[in-house]
Amino acid sequence: MGIPIAVGVGFIVMGLLAMGAAAEVLIRGRREAAASVAAPGVVVDVRRMTGRAGWIYFPVVQFRAPSGKLMTVASRIGSQPPQHQVGQPITVHFPAERPQSAEIEAPVVLWMIPVGFAVVGLVFAGAGALMVLVFGLAAMSG
Repeated sequence: MGIPIAVGVGFIVMGLLAMGAAAEVLIRGRREAAASVAAPGVVVDVRRMTGRAGWIYFPVVQFRAPSGKLMTVASRIGSQPPQHQVGQPITVHFPAERPQSAEIEAPVVLWMIPVGFAVVGLVFAGAGALMVLVFGLAAMSG
C-alpha cells in the first residue's frame, strides 16, 4: 500500500472518529437536557465583556427554583450583537439538585458543536475516500 493510500485511510479514520465524537456530544447533550429541570425566567441584566472582536453580551436571568428560592444566574452563553433585553422572558435549564448551574435555553448551542464535528468528519472521510479511490485506481492501472 502506497503512502498516498495510507494517508487516505488515515483521513477516513480521522473522519470516522470526528463523526463518532459528534454522535457522542449530541447524545450526551440530549441526555443532559432530558434530565434537566426547565423553569421560566426573566432577563434582569445584560453584562458585557470584552471579546476578540469587541463586546460580547451575556444575559443575567432570574427564576424560581423548585424549592421556591429566587435565583439569579449569569449565563455563560454570550452573543454579539446582544440577543436578549432586560425584561425578556426566557427559559432556563438546570440539574434538579443544582439550580445555581442554570443556563439559558439555546438550541443552537446544543446543535452547533455536534454539527461542526460531523461536517469536519464528513470532509475528512470524503477526502480520504477520494484519495484511496484515485491513488488505488492509479496503482492498479500501472
